[in-house]
Amino acid sequence: MRAELRDRYGKLPRSVELLLSTAELKIVAGTANVDTIETKDDKIMLSERGQLYQVAGKFPRLTKPRPEGKLTEIRKLVESLAHEHNPH
Repeated sequence: MRAELRDRYGKLPRSVELLLSTAELKIVAGTANVDTIETKDDKIMLSERGQLYQVAGKFPRLTKPRPEGKLTEIRKLVESLAHEHNPH
């Protein structure tokens, strides 16, 4: 969809890029059985069937200041969970 929009309209506005990245994250979350993605302050809170995901007893932390960086960090975490669920 991103490529089609770029082809039709040229460079996409930042808000559209963020919207598309968020939609992609939702798709990746589905493959990892992640039902909910929340952030509070710098904590990433993912849940699967109501069970919160933690690393070493703590919530993973966001380190990037901009929305693009935060979405990338969350996506990498969700992708790592997807690989745990589907190792092939």
